[in-house]
Amino acid sequence: MISGPMTGSARAPGTRGYRPAGLVFLLSLLLSIAAFGGTRHAENRRRKSEFKELAARPAAAVQERIGLYLQEIESIGKFYAASHFVERREFRGFVQGSLSRRQAIDVLAWAPRLTQAERAAFEAATQKELGGSFRVVDLGENGRQVPAAARPTYYPVWYAEPAEESELPLGVDLESTPVYLEAFSKARDQHAIAATRPFVLTYNGENQVGVAVMLPIYYGDVLDSGPTAPNAHELYGVVVGLFRINDLVDEALESARARRARIRLYDAGPGKGRHLLYARPRLAGAGVNEEEVEEEASANGLGYSAAVEVADRRWVIECTPTAEYLAATASWTPWVVLGVGLLFTGLLTAYVVSVLGRAAWAGQLVAERTAELSETNTRLQDEIAERRRAEEALTARNRELESFVYTASHDLRTPLVSIEGFARLLEEEYADRLDTEGREYLGRVRANATNMNALLSDLLELSRVTRSGEPKERVAVGEVVAKALQELEPFIAESGAEVKAPEEFPTVSAGPTRLRQVFTNLISNALKFAREGAPPRVEIAWERLRDGYRFEIRDNGIGIPEEYREQIFDLFSRLKEKDVPGTGIGLAIVKRIVEGHGGKIGVESKVGEGSRFWFTLPEG
Repeated sequence: MISGPMTGSARAPGTRGYRPAGLVFLLSLLLSIAAFGGTRHAENRRRKSEFKELAARPAAAVQERIGLYLQEIESIGKFYAASHFVERREFRGFVQGSLSRRQAIDVLAWAPRLTQAERAAFEAATQKELGGSFRVVDLGENGRQVPAAARPTYYPVWYAEPAEESELPLGVDLESTPVYLEAFSKARDQHAIAATRPFVLTYNGENQVGVAVMLPIYYGDVLDSGPTAPNAHELYGVVVGLFRINDLVDEALESARARRARIRLYDAGPGKGRHLLYARPRLAGAGVNEEEVEEEASANGLGYSAAVEVADRRWVIECTPTAEYLAATASWTPWVVLGVGLLFTGLLTAYVVSVLGRAAWAGQLVAERTAELSETNTRLQDEIAERRRAEEALTARNRELESFVYTASHDLRTPLVSIEGFARLLEEEYADRLDTEGREYLGRVRANATNMNALLSDLLELSRVTRSGEPKERVAVGEVVAKALQELEPFIAESGAEVKAPEEFPTVSAGPTRLRQVFTNLISNALKFAREGAPPRVEIAWERLRDGYRFEIRDNGIGIPEEYREQIFDLFSRLKEKDVPGTGIGLAIVKRIVEGHGGKIGVESKVGEGSRFWFTLPEG
């Protein structure tokens, strides 16, 4: 500070002498604004990241819940495929479990294929069974039922549960109802489950938005449909499920714990425009302007959108924050930074003005300001360190999740072993007391228990690969391949396969057990997916790369369609072109092993000619 009047050479500078002070002021102001903008940007990024994590939960919960509901429809389809004929009481008993598990199911129904020639006898038999006036009908205007017009085939609703006040009355022909016709036609023509456009249905006297899904069943799917059955590709009937969207989404969001997010669900096609299906009640309190809340969320980029697949239709779920969330996550840090920056600007400018005539003090003041900047830099470094610690904590949580998967898979095997053991004892001790159907059911129990045990074993193996890596050592690849081929010798002999391998292989740094697991999986896949009538041919090859080695397993099998080549390394991904034993986890394990060794894996394939799986390993 100036403690006395300036004299001599310390005279007050003129107008030009204040230019350095002006430059200091302008520069400090720009830095303050930049610091404010940077801090605000960082805070917005933090809020975006946190809200995205919050909003992703309800989106995932809705998708998972829809998948569970579709599984119920598919289970009914499998029930029909495993049965000679399903009676009304059997249908009612089977779907009771689905109705009790899934509260948003409005109705589950079965509509068989019926020809014009069969119609009269079908109506008479059903009237006798139900003791009513059943008939095949069309839905006219305003939902009025009229006798169905004559046409070659009908698909009347024959079974429907619950039957009381059903949105699908018995006898209604699905082909005559506009709301069902589009989805019915898609399901029939594409041989796949299809969903209707959303429509209004009545539940407990109130209107709700609903959606119907249809699963086609063909004569070729039905167990022993008989020598007089139509062509296997002819439609046998349709499983129909009506879901109440509001109840379904509420059920999904109950476990998502996203109370501070505003949820909107839209139907996005196929078709033009978007249609609102579900809107979660707004949570703003009294005196809160919803438009201002929306504008603030939009200005800060706080929004989340995700696609939800419903059979062949696509819904879109959008999440925006509530006023409560915006208030709870708002930060004053940018404004504090700006205030401190402006204060700093004013003080620095005043200081520069005060010392223009006192050059001797300049060095000391510069040193003080440099120290302040150094302190600021230290704080920034501390913040960076804090963010790194947060990333390490997230990594630790991921490890805990993998440990949970391992423990859960391990613990589930104990009851499975018990189920399989008791089923075997039941078969050995009481097989002669069971009828054919009972022995068949018992066989299914054992087969399913075996399949689930294999699935859990693969999940445990996947978890082991992820959680603990095998110590690396110098491994002769030729010995590893020889052990893999020896392990697969029975399979090779049974399939009549020809396996070629070079006489010499390189030596790499790897875990020998994991490397043998890679070759065993890839070679066994080549044997399993062989073409009908063509003996399997498998060739193992390798080549030297600049920084490692590339290994290939080639086969002459059925090949992999292009659209599946990116998916086959995902969990539970399996080719549908050929039904072979397996869990769909093997290639996922192979990928994790290769990547854990610092390598890459891929596939080249041509349908009908074969595939070439390759992977690389570093030299060191």
